[in-house]
Amino acid sequence: DPLQIVTSGLDLNYDAAADVTGDNAWDDSAGFASDINFASAVAPVPVDTPTNPNLIAAYDIAVSGGASGLSGYFESNGPRSTDDATFEVVFNVTDTDAGNDQVIFETGGAARGVAFVLNDDVLTFNVDGNGSDINFTTAISAGWNHVVGVIEVDGGPDSVSLYLNNQFVGTLTNQNITDWAGGNNLGVGAGSSSVTGESSGVGNPIHGEIAVARYYADTA
Repeated sequence: DPLQIVTSGLDLNYDAAADVTGDNAWDDSAGFASDINFASAVAPVPVDTPTNPNLIAAYDIAVSGGASGLSGYFESNGPRSTDDATFEVVFNVTDTDAGNDQVIFETGGAARGVAFVLNDDVLTFNVDGNGSDINFTTAISAGWNHVVGVIEVDGGPDSVSLYLNNQFVGTLTNQNITDWAGGNNLGVGAGSSSVTGESSGVGNPIHGEIAVARYYADTA
């Protein structure tokens, strides 16, 4: 049977299949009214892939560009960025030679933040905290990919773990993260502020599609 969505701790759920078509807002279907916005009205494109039959729609970033918003979201409510966190993204790589600094997901900024960045066929999960700038890299293939990045800052030495396509990539332990996000905008499909994990500026849009971007609060 197809794997089902994890709901425990789910705080943001940007799912193209659940979005309202034809406007410029990507609705958070977790129900917290935390919409992000495209530059203009766009519609998701249909997806039919045997590797993940649950995928039925995505945003073509080459056409739509990235969506952004939620300024300061992770710095509120505690703030969220001093708790454990899990980030999940489902995306399609159409060209593994498309260049560096392709931003799949990012929040925060150059001082503190979290990002998934694609450099040709290498994926980076970047976590830039108070005392660590972590770049966890792994090779990636063309086609649909499902990545999960986990940040643990509660109850012991900080750590970062990475999963790719239902496989455990590894864990980096004994890090000094403490606080993993600043107050800048969140970006999906492209950078919206000064992004961690890439060389300069706000990076480039991903050459491909984004189907899902999720954040699980205080959840490892």
